[in-house]
Amino acid sequence: MTSPSPLLYNTYYHIYNRRVNGENIFLEGRNYEHFLNLFAKHIEPVCDLLGYCLLRNHFHILVRVKSEEEIVENEETLRVSSVNLVTTGRESSKRTNESGEKTLRV
Repeated sequence: MTSPSPLLYNTYYHIYNRRVNGENIFLEGRNYEHFLNLFAKHIEPVCDLLGYCLLRNHFHILVRVKSEEEIVENEETLRVSSVNLVTTGRESSKRTNESGEKTLRV
């Protein structure tokens, strides 16, 4: 399996996933709320949520990765472990791809 490519700043993505053999992801009503709470905590600091569809055995999410400036503005609210920091104090997940575009690993 190849490594996934990093997400680009200020770019739209349709993200989807399902369980193996079509098994249910969401077993109870509260599982949907838990999923959305985790999304808000971990993904919304770097992405705008444009739309979503949560079904029992899979989900679809439409997001826009924020620009680097938007993320840096809200940097103080991000919880970054000291292991991920480089000497400049920036997150090590910020990279530039072969074509020179800035990217972000989430």
